[in-house]
Amino acid sequence: MKYVDGWEWDPIDPPSRPVAGIPPTFVNGKIYWMVDPNLGPFSARCEIVAFNVDTEEFEILQGPPCTHGSGHMTILELQGALCISYSDQRRNTVDLWMMKDDGIWLMEYHIVLDKLAENTAPLAIDPTDGRILLNTGWSLGYYDPRTSSI
Repeated sequence: MKYVDGWEWDPIDPPSRPVAGIPPTFVNGKIYWMVDPNLGPFSARCEIVAFNVDTEEFEILQGPPCTHGSGHMTILELQGALCISYSDQRRNTVDLWMMKDDGIWLMEYHIVLDKLAENTAPLAIDPTDGRILLNTGWSLGYYDPRTSSI
């Protein structure tokens, strides 16, 4: 590990689980990666590697129930919370799970669209009206959970 303003690399023990090729996210002093389900024991729940930048230690967290299949998973920060998004192009759905302060995962949004791009993922939630900014890789659009429209 090396801090941006540091001069030397500091050795740290690696995480106990392999991380997936999904970009990590940073929330409240920790960097989070998804565990690669193809390189370890099968679990009905997603697993997450968390690195605490203050203590310089890794831990493994249990995520929400996950569908290990052809969908697209994203780990991200929304409204200060750790979130996992799973988009399923076959069902045209995006499930957005948020970790609450007590470590419990709740599915905050189940978005159903007429057509879903392969890598659709949320980027932000508008704090004034609750609309969700979705990124399809090629375009952006607001999803309104009150009217179920984009």
